[in-house]
Amino acid sequence: MPQEIFSAPNDQVALFLKHLWATDGSVSWDAKHGKARIYYASTSRRLIDDVAGLLLRVGVFSRVKRARKAGYRDGWHLYIYGAENQARFLRHVGVNGMKAIAAREVLAQLDNKIRNTNLDTVPKEVWTDVRAGLVDKEMTHRQFATAMGTKFCGSKMWKHSPSRSRLHRAAALLEDREIHDLATNDVFWDEIVEITSIGMHDVYDGTVIGTHNFVANGLSVHNSLEQDADMVILLHRPDAFERDDPRGGEADLILGKHRNGPTKTITVAHQLHLSRFTNMAKA
Repeated sequence: MPQEIFSAPNDQVALFLKHLWATDGSVSWDAKHGKARIYYASTSRRLIDDVAGLLLRVGVFSRVKRARKAGYRDGWHLYIYGAENQARFLRHVGVNGMKAIAAREVLAQLDNKIRNTNLDTVPKEVWTDVRAGLVDKEMTHRQFATAMGTKFCGSKMWKHSPSRSRLHRAAALLEDREIHDLATNDVFWDEIVEITSIGMHDVYDGTVIGTHNFVANGLSVHNSLEQDADMVILLHRPDAFERDDPRGGEADLILGKHRNGPTKTITVAHQLHLSRFTNMAKA
């Protein structure tokens, strides 16, 4: 995937995906099972991962599955699941060309479908907070199961992750705002299936003013190394927020922390088409 597209505004990312989906993408309605099938296919895992990252930019999440067929190279399918998630894709991205007709038909079907939002589950560790809430309410586990409309099954009740709808009911029963937020927030929970060492490498620390978080490869990252760094340099581009900013083309390198010297803000010119910064032109 061209690196330039990752620096484009969200509306241009959506337009790019719209035309890309017209190539090896698929949008159809499965009448037998009453659901939409939306996916992108490729033999390149890197391309699939790049498309998944771009979809996150427009608020659409996806899942990758390996596709095997005798006599053919292994491929990859990037699936968009869930009626709400699929409708968001079709409204904000869509598909160009002849496939747009199928996309409109699928969207019409989705608008008449009862949505099931339980595509992910909150980690089962949340039951610890629920059990603490039961103690505060002086409610037994059996009473809780009855109030939730489920059969009491002892400790087995706490061994599986709850759906968001179930956790939402528990939050209402316990009148717990924090559990309510866990059930209704827009965080998508997924399972880590493997952690592999890639050896020793140099690392660099960055920060974002205010949130101190940033998104890297689809993951929210916290710059926890800032307090240990000898030097912290912040990058600020005014025209990244307002295209018509009078300081367009300029960037500030903010030396915010320097254990062995002074701090300072240095203004430079950014040349994004060359992926570099350079000194400001002198009058």
